[in-house]
Amino acid sequence: MLIDAWFHKYRSHLLAVVCFLFLSLLLVGPALFGGGRKVCAEPAPDTFIHMWAFWRMDYALSGQDVGYIMSHAITYPCHIFEVSAVFDSLLLWMSIPLQWIVSDVTTVFNWLVLLGLVFTGYSGYLLTGRFADNKSAGLVGGTIAMANPYLYRQIAGGFIEFAWWGLLLMALHLWLCCLDRPRRGLVIAYVITLWALALMSIYLAAWYALLSALWLTRAVWRRATARPHQLWRGLRLHGIALACLLPLLLFWTHQLSLLGFRGMPHGRPFPLADVHEAQKDLVASRDKQNPDERVDDCPNDAWIASRALIGSMDVADLARPGGRWAVTRRKREPKPGRLAPAYVLNGDAHDRVFGGEWVLVLLLAAFAWRDRDRHRQQAQWVAVGLLFLILALGPVPVVNGQTGLHAWLPYAWFYQWLPGFSRLMVPARAVLVAITVLGALAARGSVALVGRLPSRIQALGKARVHGGVAIVCFLAFLLTGYDGISLPVTDADVPPLYEQLRDAPGRFALLELPTDRNIDPRMYYQSVHNRPIYGGLPPIFMCGEPDVEIVATNALVAAIDRQDPTELPSDAIRQAANELAAIGFGYLVLQRDGYANTQSFDRVSTDLTDAIGGPALTGDGIAAWRLDHASEKPHSPPSSPH
Repeated sequence: MLIDAWFHKYRSHLLAVVCFLFLSLLLVGPALFGGGRKVCAEPAPDTFIHMWAFWRMDYALSGQDVGYIMSHAITYPCHIFEVSAVFDSLLLWMSIPLQWIVSDVTTVFNWLVLLGLVFTGYSGYLLTGRFADNKSAGLVGGTIAMANPYLYRQIAGGFIEFAWWGLLLMALHLWLCCLDRPRRGLVIAYVITLWALALMSIYLAAWYALLSALWLTRAVWRRATARPHQLWRGLRLHGIALACLLPLLLFWTHQLSLLGFRGMPHGRPFPLADVHEAQKDLVASRDKQNPDERVDDCPNDAWIASRALIGSMDVADLARPGGRWAVTRRKREPKPGRLAPAYVLNGDAHDRVFGGEWVLVLLLAAFAWRDRDRHRQQAQWVAVGLLFLILALGPVPVVNGQTGLHAWLPYAWFYQWLPGFSRLMVPARAVLVAITVLGALAARGSVALVGRLPSRIQALGKARVHGGVAIVCFLAFLLTGYDGISLPVTDADVPPLYEQLRDAPGRFALLELPTDRNIDPRMYYQSVHNRPIYGGLPPIFMCGEPDVEIVATNALVAAIDRQDPTELPSDAIRQAANELAAIGFGYLVLQRDGYANTQSFDRVSTDLTDAIGGPALTGDGIAAWRLDHASEKPHSPPSSPH
């Protein structure tokens, strides 16, 4: 009897969760149940980095690493601050129980995306249903939240923390609930959600902090007419938000500064001129015949500024249809005012917002304006949505990949005067807040639309009719948004040679050469072989320990990185190999994919074979040479990090 009463009370919520689970399975199912190592994302750097981070968390908690924050799993033999242990750390903690059930990190990746989409859909259902005063209409808003093309592109690029952007929606919903009736349980849930969104992504924390500041500004502006009890409740709730978010934001800003992001002093304007100058140097250096004369990098502040331009929403895309009819995978060549670094996969496709994908939802949202009694409330929401839409345009308008119009936008002002804001290097992600507003208006528009349908259709029930509208929106996104009915499916197979390295006797680290190629897949391969490696996510210049200098200045490593070890005699190669073995490297792993052609790979392999003997393991374009007398350092008790 008690169960029946509980089910009757929460039946609409359970049905909503089931609906969003079904839609999420359409998107993630092909990768989750396709067999083998498959992930629902493109082979982008962040895809591999997230899977590696899941493994590294388990590696650290099992006592095999230096600690939770410090690590020698990558950039061995250096003990280094592990970025992923702080940023997006909630996602890593969530992966631990899943890794107890399934050991394959690709499956963990897919499950986290699936659960995140369901949670985001349900959070959107609660928030937009509340705005529309109709829980069934929340199905429309929830579908827009979890199935919109921009979110597809973020997940496809490996940024799976944004599958959980529903934490922002849930925080807003709980804040509104507490504002009306601040019960203890709701306040506790609100605080937990704030901590969760802050630990999930710095972007979610920053956007919520900005929304809080907007509400406070409005409250102070209308203090004479506002209801006093609501005003004080709101102030207390935002005081709680400030207490939860500010320490984490300050900590992140400090840690990023320690990691080398020191080029943006407070009060300095957005360095657009520096970006242009760095771009000229990069383009000019491509014609240099001598590789040592080429410029592969740019000053730190110009690099970060260029990332903000690349991650800005392109104004021209708002006039394009989007999806399969748009050129979303075209790599843009460097142009004046814009950098296109090699590490940006498929250009900037993952941060593009095409106007043609939103036509149906915009038409649905237009129906909300038939309710004249709520024009003022809707106008306030639209104002917030427009502000974040403008924020997504970045520091200056970007049109067709170029910054011809030097009109400073709000992002540039925040960049200059708001401490830490320059670390938000992908302005386009602010469009998620605009999508929230659009979803809320679409939910209210659905109510107005259903009210004008024939009575025989309304007789089907609100849940069924609004559910039908939600399905139409979902199908519209699939037809005009990302290619196909599911997220992209990538085979993430690990070469069998790494399984042999895992089973090899002894404790040792791997040195994979060339050191500056395929870094992200190598980190992912570590989830199979479980050996420390040299090189990884943090740059080597951050490592201050003497052993790292031995690797960086090793004659053999330098020669192989230049793909020309023939300049070294065999005695020099053997001596260099012994130096590497002395600090704990057990194998040199040479990858054919790191070379421009097979001839270069074969020449390097021949030189190594002549000097230290043939490879101990080979397969799939990879060869591994055993270094004799490898030190036991990789798993010995580490010294205190400096």
